[in-house]
Amino acid sequence: MNTASRVLLWLAIPLVFSVSCVSVRLANPEVKKADGVRYSAPGGDFASFSPDHLDAAWKNPKNGNSISYLSDCDPKNDPSLNSIQKGILQGIQKQEVLLSEYKRFNGRQALFTEVKGEVDGIPSQIKLVILRKNKCIYVLTYVGLDSHFGTNQKEFDSFVRGFQAP
Repeated sequence: MNTASRVLLWLAIPLVFSVSCVSVRLANPEVKKADGVRYSAPGGDFASFSPDHLDAAWKNPKNGNSISYLSDCDPKNDPSLNSIQKGILQGIQKQEVLLSEYKRFNGRQALFTEVKGEVDGIPSQIKLVILRKNKCIYVLTYVGLDSHFGTNQKEFDSFVRGFQAP
Protein backbone atom coordinates (compact mmCIF):
# COMPACT_ATOMS: atom_id res chain seq x y z
CA MET A 1 0.00 0.00 0.00
CA ASN A 2 1.52 3.37 -0.96
CA THR A 3 1.89 6.33 1.41
CA ALA A 4 -1.06 8.27 -0.03
CA SER A 5 -3.41 5.29 0.37
CA ARG A 6 -2.28 4.73 3.97
CA VAL A 7 -2.83 8.42 4.74
CA LEU A 8 -6.34 8.33 3.27
CA LEU A 9 -7.25 5.36 5.43
CA TRP A 10 -5.79 7.10 8.48
CA LEU A 11 -7.77 10.25 7.78
CA ALA A 12 -11.07 8.42 7.43
CA ILE A 13 -10.76 6.47 10.67
CA PRO A 14 -11.29 9.40 13.08
CA LEU A 15 -14.36 10.42 11.10
CA VAL A 16 -15.72 6.87 11.22
CA PHE A 17 -15.18 6.80 14.99
CA SER A 18 -17.17 10.01 15.33
CA VAL A 19 -20.28 8.68 13.59
CA SER A 20 -20.20 4.94 14.18
CA CYS A 21 -19.74 2.29 16.82
CA VAL A 22 -17.64 0.13 14.51
CA SER A 23 -14.05 -0.28 15.63
CA VAL A 24 -11.42 -0.52 12.92
CA ARG A 25 -7.77 -1.24 13.62
CA LEU A 26 -5.17 -0.76 10.93
CA ALA A 27 -1.49 -1.21 11.54
CA ASN A 28 1.34 -1.28 9.06
CA PRO A 29 4.53 -2.65 10.61
CA GLU A 30 6.53 -1.40 7.62
CA VAL A 31 6.09 2.28 8.55
CA LYS A 32 8.99 3.84 10.43
CA LYS A 33 7.86 6.78 12.58
CA ALA A 34 9.93 9.95 13.05
CA ASP A 35 11.90 10.52 16.24
CA GLY A 36 12.27 13.90 17.93
CA VAL A 37 9.02 15.55 16.81
CA ARG A 38 7.91 18.35 19.15
CA TYR A 39 4.37 19.66 19.49
CA SER A 40 1.81 20.83 21.99
CA ALA A 41 -1.35 18.78 22.26
CA PRO A 42 -4.52 20.63 21.26
CA GLY A 43 -6.31 22.30 24.13
CA GLY A 44 -9.97 22.78 24.78
CA ASP A 45 -12.18 19.71 24.75
CA PHE A 46 -9.69 17.49 22.89
CA ALA A 47 -8.76 14.15 24.46
CA SER A 48 -5.93 11.93 23.32
CA PHE A 49 -6.59 8.58 21.70
CA SER A 50 -4.02 6.14 20.37
CA PRO A 51 -4.65 4.44 17.05
CA ASP A 52 -1.64 2.31 16.10
CA HIS A 53 -1.36 3.92 12.68
CA LEU A 54 -0.98 7.54 13.86
CA ASP A 55 1.88 9.13 15.76
CA ALA A 56 -0.55 11.17 17.88
CA ALA A 57 -4.27 11.92 17.74
CA TRP A 58 -6.90 13.85 19.68
CA LYS A 59 -10.67 13.90 19.40
CA ASN A 60 -13.25 16.35 20.64
CA PRO A 61 -15.94 14.07 22.15
CA LYS A 62 -18.56 16.82 21.92
CA ASN A 63 -18.50 17.08 18.13
CA GLY A 64 -16.24 14.31 16.79
CA ASN A 65 -13.64 16.67 15.30
CA SER A 66 -10.14 15.22 15.34
CA ILE A 67 -6.58 16.49 15.06
CA SER A 68 -3.72 14.14 14.32
CA TYR A 69 -0.34 13.72 12.76
CA LEU A 70 1.51 10.87 11.22
CA SER A 71 5.03 10.40 9.98
CA ASP A 72 6.50 7.96 7.51
CA CYS A 73 10.30 7.81 7.32
CA ASP A 74 11.38 5.70 4.38
CA PRO A 75 14.31 7.06 2.37
CA LYS A 76 13.19 4.95 -0.63
CA ASN A 77 9.77 6.63 -0.62
CA ASP A 78 10.10 10.05 -2.22
CA PRO A 79 6.72 11.22 -3.59
CA SER A 80 6.04 14.88 -4.29
CA LEU A 81 3.80 16.85 -1.95
CA ASN A 82 1.30 17.19 -4.77
CA SER A 83 1.17 13.44 -5.42
CA ILE A 84 0.63 12.76 -1.69
CA GLN A 85 -2.21 15.29 -1.69
CA LYS A 86 -3.79 13.77 -4.80
CA GLY A 87 -3.60 10.29 -3.31
CA ILE A 88 -5.27 11.41 -0.09
CA LEU A 89 -8.01 13.36 -1.84
CA GLN A 90 -8.92 10.66 -4.35
CA GLY A 91 -11.09 8.98 -1.71
CA ILE A 92 -13.12 12.10 -0.97
CA GLN A 93 -16.38 12.16 -2.93
CA LYS A 94 -18.03 15.35 -4.21
CA GLN A 95 -14.89 17.22 -3.26
CA GLU A 96 -14.42 20.95 -3.44
CA VAL A 97 -10.86 22.14 -2.85
CA LEU A 98 -11.16 25.38 -0.87
CA LEU A 99 -7.40 25.94 -0.47
CA SER A 100 -4.27 24.35 -1.88
CA GLU A 101 -1.10 26.37 -1.54
CA TYR A 102 2.59 25.94 -0.89
CA LYS A 103 4.05 27.80 2.10
CA ARG A 104 7.23 27.65 4.18
CA PHE A 105 6.81 25.45 7.22
CA ASN A 106 9.51 24.02 9.48
CA GLY A 107 12.17 25.38 7.14
CA ARG A 108 10.77 23.54 4.11
CA GLN A 109 8.09 23.95 1.50
CA ALA A 110 4.82 22.41 2.66
CA LEU A 111 1.43 21.98 1.03
CA PHE A 112 -1.54 23.40 2.94
CA THR A 113 -4.91 22.08 1.78
CA GLU A 114 -8.54 22.46 2.81
CA VAL A 115 -11.26 20.34 1.23
CA LYS A 116 -15.02 19.93 1.57
CA GLY A 117 -16.60 16.71 0.44
CA GLU A 118 -18.10 13.47 1.57
CA VAL A 119 -16.50 10.51 3.32
CA ASP A 120 -18.77 7.47 3.11
CA GLY A 121 -21.65 9.83 2.22
CA ILE A 122 -21.09 12.04 5.27
CA PRO A 123 -20.52 15.79 4.58
CA SER A 124 -17.04 16.50 5.94
CA GLN A 125 -14.16 18.91 5.81
CA ILE A 126 -10.46 18.19 6.02
CA LYS A 127 -7.45 20.44 6.53
CA LEU A 128 -4.04 18.99 5.71
CA VAL A 129 -0.47 20.14 6.07
CA ILE A 130 1.89 17.89 4.12
CA LEU A 131 5.62 18.25 4.73
CA ARG A 132 8.72 16.36 3.64
CA LYS A 133 11.77 16.87 5.81
CA ASN A 134 14.93 14.82 6.43
CA LYS A 135 13.70 11.71 4.61
CA CYS A 136 10.33 11.75 6.40
CA ILE A 137 6.82 12.63 5.29
CA TYR A 138 4.57 14.36 7.83
CA VAL A 139 0.83 14.80 7.45
CA LEU A 140 -1.00 16.97 9.97
CA THR A 141 -4.78 16.69 9.77
CA TYR A 142 -7.92 18.27 11.07
CA VAL A 143 -11.07 16.29 10.20
CA GLY A 144 -14.64 17.03 11.09
CA LEU A 145 -18.23 16.88 10.06
CA ASP A 146 -19.13 19.83 7.88
CA SER A 147 -21.61 21.11 10.47
CA HIS A 148 -18.96 21.25 13.26
CA PHE A 149 -15.78 21.95 11.32
CA GLY A 150 -15.42 25.64 12.21
CA THR A 151 -15.62 24.92 15.92
CA ASN A 152 -12.00 23.78 16.40
CA GLN A 153 -10.03 25.41 13.59
CA LYS A 154 -8.18 27.65 16.08
CA GLU A 155 -6.96 24.58 18.00
CA PHE A 156 -5.66 23.02 14.78
CA ASP A 157 -3.96 26.25 13.69
CA SER A 158 -2.28 26.44 17.10
CA PHE A 159 -1.19 22.79 16.83
CA VAL A 160 0.35 23.49 13.41
CA ARG A 161 2.20 26.59 14.68
CA GLY A 162 3.74 24.55 17.49
CA PHE A 163 4.66 21.50 15.40
CA GLN A 164 8.42 21.01 14.95
CA ALA A 165 9.75 18.20 12.77
CA PRO A 166 13.42 17.31 13.38
